Amino acid sequence: MATTTVLQRSDGVNGVRIEVRLSFTSWQGETRIDIRRWEENPWRHAFFPTKSGVSIPMQRWRNVIEMRGRMMDMSSGDILHLSGNLTAEKYSYDGVTLRDWFVKR
Repeated sequence: MATTTVLQRSDGVNGVRIEVRLSFTSWQGETRIDIRRWEENPWRHAFFPTKSGVSIPMQRWRNVIEMRGRMMDMSSGDILHLSGNLTAEKYSYDGVTLRDWFVKR
């Protein structure tokens, strides 16, 4: 079972509540950090995960932490390579988007 912490709560479009959750999970024997957007289903009064999120192995998460100063100094439109296929992208709003690009083998 994953350990989950709610990092942020807000009201989304049309009154649908949104949460950003951080989870520590295990997948194929590897500890991973999952940061994901969850949205409330107003009919069921329950939150469900969306596709918007990233799952990062613990070692790569350490790289993200080490690069956090550079991420905060990014300008809109900048892309910063963090490690492997993981990038940080800065848009016009406050914050960055982490992307873990899938490479088919």
